[in-house]
Amino acid sequence: MGIHQIQSADSNILLESMSESILITTPELDLPGPYIIYVNKAFEKMTGWTRDEILGKNPRFLQGPHTDLGIFHDLRNILSKGKVWKGQTINYKKDGTEFFMEWSIAPVYDENGVIQKLMAVQRDITENVRIKNELEKSRIRELKRVVEIEQTNITLNYITEKQKKTLDLFIK
Repeated sequence: MGIHQIQSADSNILLESMSESILITTPELDLPGPYIIYVNKAFEKMTGWTRDEILGKNPRFLQGPHTDLGIFHDLRNILSKGKVWKGQTINYKKDGTEFFMEWSIAPVYDENGVIQKLMAVQRDITENVRIKNELEKSRIRELKRVVEIEQTNITLNYITEKQKKTLDLFIK
């Protein structure tokens, strides 16, 4: 077994062991590409799709009505410069369930420096987004409550001043 074979076997073990979803595609971004050439077990668990069902497909099938396609406007430019692209949007599981996904896509080069593949590392951040939204709702409720309290204080101060003036009339 040569060094290349050992490295390849080790890479596959590492990718399968990762808790983050890994999706690897061919490098072309123009339709009908890119094509999925690898997904790990974490991807299958996150999306409900099996490897056999999606190999050879375009990853756009994970998108749907609430996917913000605007996040991809700079994808091609960033990857062509050899940089890592990062994004966050809603994607869809096999059963149609929406989930918030955060991911990065990095170009993978061959020995000649040519982009050979694109590797996406993906995380389901649905729970994080839910918590963030709940915190924001709570913050808004608290701000409304503070305004109510301030308004009540203004009213109480006004009433107190009027009562003080009335009492002053009796004291004189």
